[in-house]
Amino acid sequence: MDYFDSFDDCYDIIVVDSSYDSNKALNKELVSSHKRARITYLSSYSPDTYFYDKLLDSLRHVKTKYCVMCADDDFIVPNGISQAVDFLDKNEEFIVAHGHYMSFWLEKDSSGASKFYYSLPYPFSPSVQPIRLRKAKAFYGVYRTPVFRMFVKEIAENIDNLVFAEIMYYSLTSLYGKEKQLDVLYYAREYMAKDIRFRYETLGDIIERGAYDEKYRRYKQCLSRHVMKTLGVTPSEASRLIDEFIDTWKEQTFTHPKQRMLRAISAVLRKAGVYNTARFFYRRALLGGSDASQFLAKLEDKNSKYYSDFYRIKSYVLTHNIAIINAPAKASKRAS
Repeated sequence: MDYFDSFDDCYDIIVVDSSYDSNKALNKELVSSHKRARITYLSSYSPDTYFYDKLLDSLRHVKTKYCVMCADDDFIVPNGISQAVDFLDKNEEFIVAHGHYMSFWLEKDSSGASKFYYSLPYPFSPSVQPIRLRKAKAFYGVYRTPVFRMFVKEIAENIDNLVFAEIMYYSLTSLYGKEKQLDVLYYAREYMAKDIRFRYETLGDIIERGAYDEKYRRYKQCLSRHVMKTLGVTPSEASRLIDEFIDTWKEQTFTHPKQRMLRAISAVLRKAGVYNTARFFYRRALLGGSDASQFLAKLEDKNSKYYSDFYRIKSYVLTHNIAIINAPAKASKRAS
């Protein structure tokens, strides 16, 4: 909130709070202390409210042409939002626009001072055409509001788990329009000390408890309607395309020997207490020499177009001591 209050532009912000009552009291007080942005505070959700149910409900309050979602521990850059909106205004065939992403955290040095570190989110790989598993970062892009609302409504009414909800979200994005990644620092994500898989059910969990067939049936039934509508194919062809897509996705993320090997190695690394360090070295090796790696190197260059937005985020993270964790410094870059 302080970050957005520091800009000249005034934003319409909807805070969707499903925390426990003790936290809600603190959050409400925090929201009320920020006068610059136009904030709608929604707190009628319990901690176990399904994510897409509360997202769909909150969209009733959105009156703007475009909308964007931001996690409560992340930063979305106003300059990136402005460029995305400008692009979408000029390119009607695109439904979402965004830019470059970074992750960040703080560590304490031997003197107790906080040091700012940053890296890149894990690169996701595209799947088969014509339905393509989008890069996860598009989830936080600037969407045309009617399209975004339709996606969320379909998921909330048809999908009851986050695994297939995420796949549905990216499937619908690839079917209904184009996605644009702009050359601008757009989003900064707080690095999570614990893997997200410890907080939410995974594909492996669904398979192990014998629920996969039913979850997939509901996903396929919903998506088939959209495949037939957008691609003009028969029900049998839509079924074949979705089966092909999901088989490829499962192999890439779960059943391929490489993935089984990585899961086994990860389990050993977690027991040894070095999982975070190994993960960052692995990511860095994947990104070496890539365009993403070159972007990362430019963030601290005072002559680059990314520097002012990067420096502002860094300053706020350091000021508020956000995201202090035990993360590996050598696998990333430290901002001086």
